[in-house]
Amino acid sequence: TDGEEVTGVDNLQTVGLNPAGRTSLPLDSLSPLRNRVLKISVAGDYATVADLAAISAPYTVETWIKLTGGDNEGTILEKLTTRPGESDPDFRFYLGSGADAGTVKFDFRNANGDPQTVTLETLVDTPISSANGWVHLAVTVMADASDADFTLVTLYAYVEGVEYAQTHRVLGVVDTPSVGTLNIGTATGADVLPATYDEVRLWSTQRAGDQIRGERVRRVGPGSGNTLWVAYRFDDGG
Repeated sequence: TDGEEVTGVDNLQTVGLNPAGRTSLPLDSLSPLRNRVLKISVAGDYATVADLAAISAPYTVETWIKLTGGDNEGTILEKLTTRPGESDPDFRFYLGSGADAGTVKFDFRNANGDPQTVTLETLVDTPISSANGWVHLAVTVMADASDADFTLVTLYAYVEGVEYAQTHRVLGVVDTPSVGTLNIGTATGADVLPATYDEVRLWSTQRAGDQIRGERVRRVGPGSGNTLWVAYRFDDGG
């Protein structure tokens, strides 16, 4: 959908611009870029990347989201599994429910197949809601260099000019995500999170805080190096 964008022309500083009048021909390098975002409103709204290649730790997941309703519970991104007999996603980035509504959480699987959950506890007292506008969220997952039996998971949230970050040291070696579907949003209707998305990125490396901070409002592409696994801008349909 056309709409206010975090990066590019229609960003937080130029919300008065209207992209509707511009044309866009993706194969024409001289055609003006039409800035778009992905909007998820109701159950059944989600974007799917089928058979996404497996990636092993370290990795980084990040996106901008803007909640568009009163609901602040549900899935932001999920990487489904192809393992026989397994139903839990290989990883799930989401906002908690109930007493944890609006709290940033991340689930992943360790090498024993056990699900692990980490929470951005520094944000618990100020949960994310539609009143916050655009929010940038990121998570990095890597082996603990000091002890191979542990995994380090760092959660980041940038909310109304304030950055929240927290690192968890979790017992257990992180598993390698299987070759399976990546959902932006979720196919599970009960977990839908009404929101607008921009700049969904996955990296095959642990991005440092300064890197996340420095590039969250910049476009990334082929020049970003070979650690950029996938990036979805939703501009020109891409």
